[in-house]
Amino acid sequence: MRTAPCLSPPLSRNREIAHDRRHEHRLRQPRQPCDAEYPGLLLAKLYEELGELAHADISAKPEELADLTEALDAYARELGIAKGDLEALRADKRRKRGGFSDGVVWLGNR
Repeated sequence: MRTAPCLSPPLSRNREIAHDRRHEHRLRQPRQPCDAEYPGLLLAKLYEELGELAHADISAKPEELADLTEALDAYARELGIAKGDLEALRADKRRKRGGFSDGVVWLGNR
């Protein structure tokens, strides 16, 4: 259970802070977010990773997609949605409504 005071520092990967040698001169003080702030921190991380993906050059996009997927999986777990259940929902929506692979653009109702 997360019991730290509710603040809003950036969310970091579990082992990222301890292994980041680039900033050894800085004091590292990781903490667990409180229950109330954790979902918002995960959403902020999703936006951050999506922005990084949007601005990454083509060679960096696979790594940014992996980061985005990691953040999305964590958010789904926080909501109590198992990865298999989320995949089943995705597949069901695709079967019923299609996907995005055809590049169809909605022009609105006429």
